[in-house]
Amino acid sequence: MIDSLLDDAPCGFLAFDDDGNVLLVNATLAAWLGYSDEQIVGQPLERLLPPGGVIFHQTHFFPMLKLRGHVEETYLSLKAADGSALPMLVNAKRQPHGEGMRSDCILVPMRQRHHFEEELLRTRRAAEAARDAKARFLSMLAHEVRTPLTAITGLAHVLLQGAHGPLHPEQTEDVRLILQAGDDVDRLIADVLRYARVEAGHDAAERVPTLLEDALLHVEALMRTRWEAGGLTYRRAPEPCAYAVLADPQRLQQVLLNLLSNAAKFTPRGGRVCVDCRMGDDGQRVRIEVSDTGEGIPDDALERIFEPFVQVARASQAAASSGAGLGLAISREFAASMQGTLTARNAEQGGAVFVLELPAVASEGV
Repeated sequence: MIDSLLDDAPCGFLAFDDDGNVLLVNATLAAWLGYSDEQIVGQPLERLLPPGGVIFHQTHFFPMLKLRGHVEETYLSLKAADGSALPMLVNAKRQPHGEGMRSDCILVPMRQRHHFEEELLRTRRAAEAARDAKARFLSMLAHEVRTPLTAITGLAHVLLQGAHGPLHPEQTEDVRLILQAGDDVDRLIADVLRYARVEAGHDAAERVPTLLEDALLHVEALMRTRWEAGGLTYRRAPEPCAYAVLADPQRLQQVLLNLLSNAAKFTPRGGRVCVDCRMGDDGQRVRIEVSDTGEGIPDDALERIFEPFVQVARASQAAASSGAGLGLAISREFAASMQGTLTARNAEQGGAVFVLELPAVASEGV
């Protein structure tokens, strides 16, 4: 009756002794392999294994059985009568048998899983190749765009300096607009290239202890003229900031610059941009909040704004602001690469709040 149950089982069964000889095989496994059970029983188990399987059996599978008494969910290929490989998932247990020991194995074919794994590998390789090709294309495109752009802005500077005679006030303003547009295009190219590098995994983060005060001072110096031109008030607390974080200094500065630039862009004249730094409740992370007194972000867009190439208009805008919509996507990717997070919410009193959290480290000796 036991033999009948084994033969009718939907899985394979095989038993072998410590000498490596097959003691028992059920009809299911024999049929999968294209043998009769008489052709298998009494034969060395290694006759059913391909060369790689023989090595695996000798160096891993059987030694593990002897050491632990069992093996669970191990991948093993068997060799069928026609020479083809039959991938199997094996669970085995070693137990006493007469005066010796034997190992009982339950085997389940893995034809579909093996196929899916190969397909997944092919798909991943194709995706990586496409991603690399896109990065190369964007790099080439940036070079092709920047070459004439450099000539345009260079000639505009020549005109502004009066090399061909003095300019009328209207002409001067037109040339300044050309230069401003050139700067906008150059920033757009830089954002696209930066995102392509991050997406392709070619821009690895270097996490080192970094003083927040140094990063903030650097970014504030870059933003000061813009705040003054926009009639904005800037406040930071505490000042100086004594916290240190584990971060990539360049990426940290880029994230802070993106957040402060966004705040300035969407804050009306006479408004305020604030940075608040404090230790998180768990004492393990530093929390940096960048807030503004603008109109805030639509509630349904608080997560969507972090997607690449997504721009969201504020309430009083007819359309989204200029740009590629990459700054926040890059910032969140950079935050994640530093084991941090970047989220957004609306303040109760109005305006948007972006929250950057990074791992804290002791500031002494940084």
